[in-house]
Amino acid sequence: MDIDINILKEDFPIMKKTAYINNASYTPVPFYSIKAMTDFLVECSLNGPDSPTVIDDIEKRIKKTRNEVAKLLNCSANEVVLTQSTTEGLNYIANGIQWRKGDTVIIRDGNHEHPANHIPWLRLKKNGVKAKKMQIDHNGFFNIKELKEALDGDKKTRLVVFSHALFNTGSILPVEEIGRITTKKKVMFCLDTAQTVGCLPVDVKKIGCDFAAFPGSKWLCGPLGIGILYCSNKSFEKVEPLHSGGESAFILDDQSIAYKNMPDRMQAGFRNWVGMVGLSASIRYIMRLGINNIRKANMELANIFREELKKMQHVTIYGVEEENNRTSIISFNVNRFEAGDVVKRLEENGIIFAKRDISKKNVVRASPHFFNQIGEMQKAIEIIKKLQ
Repeated sequence: MDIDINILKEDFPIMKKTAYINNASYTPVPFYSIKAMTDFLVECSLNGPDSPTVIDDIEKRIKKTRNEVAKLLNCSANEVVLTQSTTEGLNYIANGIQWRKGDTVIIRDGNHEHPANHIPWLRLKKNGVKAKKMQIDHNGFFNIKELKEALDGDKKTRLVVFSHALFNTGSILPVEEIGRITTKKKVMFCLDTAQTVGCLPVDVKKIGCDFAAFPGSKWLCGPLGIGILYCSNKSFEKVEPLHSGGESAFILDDQSIAYKNMPDRMQAGFRNWVGMVGLSASIRYIMRLGINNIRKANMELANIFREELKKMQHVTIYGVEEENNRTSIISFNVNRFEAGDVVKRLEENGIIFAKRDISKKNVVRASPHFFNQIGEMQKAIEIIKKLQ
């Protein structure tokens, strides 16, 4: 199945106005999901947000959303926790594990890591937990052999945590191989999948990770303020819930607390129900298009853009060359121009890119998604050609 751009123009309002090529930050929300959220709000207003009718509808929608996420990730519905963001999901794990002084968590070098998947682990220093950083190359990869040696050399390592794909170069880490190693060593494995769910097939059982966090607002084309934490049945008991309330726990006769079953034990208080409705609709939209079709469309756009950039002597491209080892993210710089100035010049011409950093170096980042068009990439190319 090829994705029909003409149909997408009706689904995404932004396509009629702006060439938005910054989907690694947030994606536009399709009309399909906007309508789902609007209809839900109207239903709440007609019946009352705390009416039996609406409460029953919310419960059904929670179950439906968890089932849809479970199908997307190849996991069980009771392993799906609703959060507000990737950051919150990762903090659930960082602060929920009952750390012991002297424990070690293995992370990637912070110069290539997104702050959301770096700061929470550094913060554990206050608990006496050591963050061991894997040395990386210029593309953000590390030597798998060194990971094995690190696990063999430090028996107090309790968690390995990486990003599935890097936010700045798009490099895709060999997560299945990492999962096999951590499983063999009986060490927990946590993934930041913010840059892969929605644009790459993500099978958490095949990967073998214990935890994975991602937002609805990136490649899934969902709204802001809603995210997912995958918390595996084999490891959830190792994570103490960060919050507690009537939705997550019981008060026993002796006034002690007993947590409910997963995933309710991890969800105290109300969630962003409107955002959940939008996320659910966006997942259905993405699944109808097909993740493999989306991957194909994204990489066609990315490859066209990269090949044109490679022809320009005044442009430096960052990231791995091999298509199988990267997402559609393309980061580059234009000689004698600050990255922010390039982003501004493109915006003045109706094209939205982003400024990010690689090892403290500012770069321009493009991140096309399936609804972008070849003409948009070519227009960006023409503008960049003139920046000499």
